[in-house]
Amino acid sequence: MPCDFVYRPGLWVSGVLPFKSKLGRTGNMQAIQTTYEGYRFRSRLEARWAVFLDSLRTRWSYEVEGFNLQGVWYLPDFWVADWNVWIEIKGPPATEEELNKCHLLSEGSRKKVLLLSGEPWTDQDKNNYDVTLFTPENPDHNGTSGWEFGQGRR
Repeated sequence: MPCDFVYRPGLWVSGVLPFKSKLGRTGNMQAIQTTYEGYRFRSRLEARWAVFLDSLRTRWSYEVEGFNLQGVWYLPDFWVADWNVWIEIKGPPATEEELNKCHLLSEGSRKKVLLLSGEPWTDQDKNNYDVTLFTPENPDHNGTSGWEFGQGRR
């Protein structure tokens, strides 16, 4: 199903992010805006992923295109031209609503979507993130990882 494409440069929304701690506590935390490579990221986590993408020597753009997904406006975090993929960043594991948005983005844009939840690096230099792949070619497998490490290396 097609979606409307809308270019919205300079869109900026500050937000409060829900979180769940390792101890199971829940609450809200204010995202800390961070500037990197001329982009103003909504959070430090998004900026860390930009550094990670740079370490892979890939070309990326931040919040370049917005979409109308069945009446819901959506602005993916990254477009990675080298991979022909949208990337969405989340701190805590994604909600059903966020997973559905990634599915709709993949379906509507006819592009793959990677949902990355967590930090790209940790103190132990291990990956501490989950990867969820959404693909328009095989939507029955959306929500599963397309890589051997599945839930990341922990």
